[in-house]
Amino acid sequence: MSGHRGIYKDAWEAVTLHYPSASFDDEAWHLFHLGADPAQAVDLSDSEPGRLEELQKAWEAAAWENRVFPLDDGRLFLLNPPHTDAPGRSVTLRAGSPTLERSRSAQLINGRSFRITVALEHQPGDHGILIAHGDQGGGYSLYVDDQAELVFAHNSYGQMTFVRGGGMDKPAREVMADVQNPSRGIWIVTLSVDGEMRVASDPLDALGVLAPFEGIDIGMDRRSPVCWDIYERFGPYPYTGALDHVRFQPAELSEDAPQRILAELRAAALKVQ
Repeated sequence: MSGHRGIYKDAWEAVTLHYPSASFDDEAWHLFHLGADPAQAVDLSDSEPGRLEELQKAWEAAAWENRVFPLDDGRLFLLNPPHTDAPGRSVTLRAGSPTLERSRSAQLINGRSFRITVALEHQPGDHGILIAHGDQGGGYSLYVDDQAELVFAHNSYGQMTFVRGGGMDKPAREVMADVQNPSRGIWIVTLSVDGEMRVASDPLDALGVLAPFEGIDIGMDRRSPVCWDIYERFGPYPYTGALDHVRFQPAELSEDAPQRILAELRAAALKVQ
């Protein structure tokens, strides 16, 4: 709703009024008792601070649960939720981890090169999704198919490309996807198994901003799938072998990264706000 926020509970409603391009953190919350004041004419935020705080916390919890972040006011800028770790720091995800929140996931890949290292105990016959990031609107996944071939699936807003990394018919302990971002809008993906380079892709569309819109899954592809064909055949396609962890190692932002440009645009917009 153009950046406005609101929550209703037991005849009480807490709301904010958002101005385009302004900081979400600076907004005041207003509190109304709709049972006695359906027109919302009397703001009770000062006289009921405890109730207001309760509703603010309820809104935050609901926003996380329903994947509301990042907040969007319809302008150029998205507000990501706060993170305790730096955006450029490596992340290790253990097998069985829930989906990594989408904003944190995006920080690992947007506007930068990155490396994905999968630690596993692969045996002949094992197959399934190793990692999946995104949904049917855009994203990528790395998996071993039912023909024992390593595949990097790239979904460029509905256009599928499959980078095939050869057979996985022998035991393996490490699979790596190295994604280089040599210039804005381009990815080059190199696949390796146990240190042996298998294939380097042709230039692919670099994903960012509007995709991937779901976070990172380990060992399966939850919810909306990156590759619809795989989902129709296997569902979320959980990996059948022993997968220990996956490590994402992001490089520094590229010189022409969108984040750098957006930061300059936001600073200019706030000057004229």
